[in-house]
Amino acid sequence: MTWAVLVLAGCNRAPEADWVLRNVFVIDVESGLVSDVSDLWIQGHLIHDITPAGVHQAPDIPQVDGDGGYALPGLWDMHAHVVGVDHQRRPIGESLRGYVAAGLVGVRDLGMSIDTLRVTLDSLATFAVPTPEVVLTGPILAQLDYGHPLFEVIEDSVDVLAVLRDLRARGARAVKVHDWIGPSLYRALAANSRSLGLPLIGHIPVTVPPGDVAASGQRVIEHLGGLTHDIARACSTHPTDDVTRELLDQVLRTGDVDIGYGVVMSAAFVTPIVSAFDPVRCRRLARSFARDSVWQVPNLVLYRHRIDIAEREEDKEALRDLYDLLESIVRIMNEEGVPLLAGVDEARGYDLHDELEALVGAGLAPIDAIRSATVNAAEFLGRADSAGTIAVGKVADVTVLAGNPLLDISQTRTRYALILRGSYVGLGDAQVATRVGR
Repeated sequence: MTWAVLVLAGCNRAPEADWVLRNVFVIDVESGLVSDVSDLWIQGHLIHDITPAGVHQAPDIPQVDGDGGYALPGLWDMHAHVVGVDHQRRPIGESLRGYVAAGLVGVRDLGMSIDTLRVTLDSLATFAVPTPEVVLTGPILAQLDYGHPLFEVIEDSVDVLAVLRDLRARGARAVKVHDWIGPSLYRALAANSRSLGLPLIGHIPVTVPPGDVAASGQRVIEHLGGLTHDIARACSTHPTDDVTRELLDQVLRTGDVDIGYGVVMSAAFVTPIVSAFDPVRCRRLARSFARDSVWQVPNLVLYRHRIDIAEREEDKEALRDLYDLLESIVRIMNEEGVPLLAGVDEARGYDLHDELEALVGAGLAPIDAIRSATVNAAEFLGRADSAGTIAVGKVADVTVLAGNPLLDISQTRTRYALILRGSYVGLGDAQVATRVGR
């Protein structure tokens, strides 16, 4: 274990560091173990050393007393919309301050127009207060005009390669697909994203079988398939192919996505799917995702939000049943080794801590839920060597909690301090306090 090695390496002289966080229990999210009370020595933006508490005294450098708190690797929201999903854009600064106040060190933004993307990149460089890291992907690609600034319309008849080249040149870093895209356009996007080295991510289009996703090169699936319940449908013996094909034709013909969502969120559509759930079929699908390393961002709280906003009681009841089914699917995926990431989307009234609790409610152990927002996020982003765990030489992104989240996942809410890339940030009532300790 990391701290065992560090004990052997201890010496009389204190490690060289800019400041030290004293008296914390360090959570190893890979092993699920907790260290004895320790000191973290921070130099620049990195963890310089981890030693048993009190072994080294360093009165000449700033000290922060962790007071027996639990040091957890910084949390990531892996499905966010930094500027919101409404037509009225949310101020970027307000959004970023909110993420920091929630104890997050990073967010993966999953939908932003190219123009907004450019403004955001410029803005991120100007903030004087600490902000989370933001991984930007670019616009959501759709086959019809949603009338929404997060989307970019791309038609079946256009030169898909030319469009994707242009988006990449203007800052897009992934190809995100949505629900109402036909199979031929999906295949074209998949083939051309591969040729350009752009990851294919997003929903599973309504008429694309989930089993075809890995072969198409799609690396990650959001919302357990999308807002048309693709994975739930694939885990059910109830036939939906004809209905979804007709729905897609109708949506593309009329240009009205509300027609499609009105159907797929109704009791008439949802209840037969839930009633015909086949756990054997679901486990087979999960094993294929695990084999092909197709990542999943369940977004369970988004489905809670869908229940909240449903207008008819029969639809609410059906969506509650669907939520229970999705919990079973997430539990099966975790048991089968499908890599999971935690993300909230734009589910109003919910945050990442709600999603972590929802994952535990679905049957995950707290450590597995925590991994989905820490070490798994780092691995997905290609940063396992520098982030995701608390270890010497890694980036000092650390959340200090009052209680042990391995025993009670709600303890992730008890944060009282955050270390962002080596800078100590005090947290207070949805505000970012003055930077101290440097």
